[in-house]
Amino acid sequence: MSDRLLVVLEDSPLTAAADEEIQRVSGTRGPMDSLFSIDAERISHGAVVCYADIVFHASVLQTLLASAGDICIVADRAWLKLWECRFDSILDDAETFRARGTSILEIGDRAQEVNEIEAQFIGMMKLSPQGFATLRALHEPGDDSTRLLSRAVRAGVPVQACFIEGRWCEVDSPSDVAAYEQALGGPEIWSHDWRTC
Repeated sequence: MSDRLLVVLEDSPLTAAADEEIQRVSGTRGPMDSLFSIDAERISHGAVVCYADIVFHASVLQTLLASAGDICIVADRAWLKLWECRFDSILDDAETFRARGTSILEIGDRAQEVNEIEAQFIGMMKLSPQGFATLRALHEPGDDSTRLLSRAVRAGVPVQACFIEGRWCEVDSPSDVAAYEQALGGPEIWSHDWRTC
């Protein structure tokens, strides 16, 4: 059986029943700072890191768990359909992403054109203990995940993409919820519907 670890911010309203599996983290400058402040021995079998603002179909996690590599990130090739639903100006948010096969060549820079973007990182990754140690060594205070992943790629660290085609959403605002309700209420099956079989 693998270890389970949940890292939460100090003010999280989680129940005391789960306290033995929770390492509370406070006083950090963001999610990556929180992640790398935990005790490495707590993830001796590796870890799945997932943003709290995404919803996804179980198959997304299953695909990630079946992937190989010390650092594997989930990347959506059907990202444009989701960004068109969420943003008036897609390039204000979308970041560069290029890969050869599953090996990431570039991630996280500001894109000038949509054709610079082969996929988008969804906020979910799998780290082996070695992958965790590698990213921890490259981490700088205040890093967000794509900045850290970009630094790793530029340093020659193998970062693998686990590609999906939709079936997830990111919820950052009430307008996201409204956009998803509209997309889900249409006559056609929506590519990013996380609920379907």
